[in-house]
Amino acid sequence: MNDSTREFLLWLGIPDKMTGFELLGETLEQSMEYVRKGRKINQTDIFISLSKRHGQSYNSIDRAIRRAVDFAAYRTDETAKRNLCEVMGNVYYGSVSVKSFLYAAAGWLLKHEGEIEI
Repeated sequence: MNDSTREFLLWLGIPDKMTGFELLGETLEQSMEYVRKGRKINQTDIFISLSKRHGQSYNSIDRAIRRAVDFAAYRTDETAKRNLCEVMGNVYYGSVSVKSFLYAAAGWLLKHEGEIEI
């Protein structure tokens, strides 16, 4: 995971010691590649790739990533929640699915890196 992705996840209040932190970062970076290419994010393919790379089951990858996204949505401080609201825009209602988080976060990061215009 690159530094900008790491800083982004920390900015959202996800602790870097959390099991799903690195996995979510890798998933987010792969999602950004899908968005760059104008393709639909394939969460299943990403999780299968991560499970092979890290020697874990698909289900454990899925649980760890869901836990990290839930942490950002429910357990962070108010500043981090405001940051998540900024990323999610009008889609955020207090509950965040992994897929909606990946689309919103990938778009937000690419926009702030100057790669896409929204």
